[in-house]
Amino acid sequence: MRPLKLNCYGDDVAKWQQFLIDAGFKPGTADGSFGPATEAATIAFQKKRGLTADGVVGNETFGKAMTLGFKPLPEHDDEPADTSTSVVTTIAGVKVNKLGDGSAVFYTAGMMIDADGAYRAYHPGNKGLDYLANGGKPGNWWALVTDNGRPSGEPIVQGPNDPAPGFYISTTSLEDANFNRKDPRRYVDSETIPYIVLPGGKLGGAKLGDLALLINLETKTQVKAIVADAGPPKKLGEASIATAAALLGPGKGNPKNGGTERKIIRYIVFSGSGDGRPKTAVEIVARVDGLLHALSKEQVIAVCG
Repeated sequence: MRPLKLNCYGDDVAKWQQFLIDAGFKPGTADGSFGPATEAATIAFQKKRGLTADGVVGNETFGKAMTLGFKPLPEHDDEPADTSTSVVTTIAGVKVNKLGDGSAVFYTAGMMIDADGAYRAYHPGNKGLDYLANGGKPGNWWALVTDNGRPSGEPIVQGPNDPAPGFYISTTSLEDANFNRKDPRRYVDSETIPYIVLPGGKLGGAKLGDLALLINLETKTQVKAIVADAGPPKKLGEASIATAAALLGPGKGNPKNGGTERKIIRYIVFSGSGDGRPKTAVEIVARVDGLLHALSKEQVIAVCG
């Protein structure tokens, strides 16, 4: 069993949370997210049982819990994992595969750069990170916030209190409802958040908000990301500035001339892993780590190539 601690995610976390709830502690809901409330409840449990009260569920804490009826999830070796794969579709010559149990879809493609959501993505004078034409045109602004909330409206320019005064507000399909639609922070920042784009926002069971792992098959560099934007139905292999810079090098993150046409990037998307809300870079890493832990070694080999 892996140790459970702050910022861990997964079914094993939910199992631990439910144990704490049944034992009379208050970790919050059993949502599989090891947050501050779960850490506090764990410390309370450890103190009550005379354990090291560090908020980490390790062997000592697991052992005591098991004497009280806690039953951990079975280890991968306890039951055979489904390592079968199948092709679910082909887009732009790229075959999209899926694990037999539906937990992940994966494909190998090049990488185009999506600047959408970046605070400096588009500028009225075409001085943004990307060409203004990629944000739309008068009467049809598909990637910008407008005054009437429709593509036909006038694009809104960021004010002095916004992240990039003078630039337009660029949108992503994944949004943070805690912010007003005219607030640039409502959308996923392409410059700082690793994200990928799926055709129409979904693919083989995966959808907006789901988590992903990307691997440069040549350099073996890995990036953990979130599905944050929807693209054309016949286009596959697109990611944020932050994703491209991390996988291909800083110069390759330029929306105007970066990316690669070479099919050297493995995209692995964990179907149903998201909750439809944006995540911080730290949360994305923690969630993907938990999802990888839930796969068997054989499944990891199957999806990672």
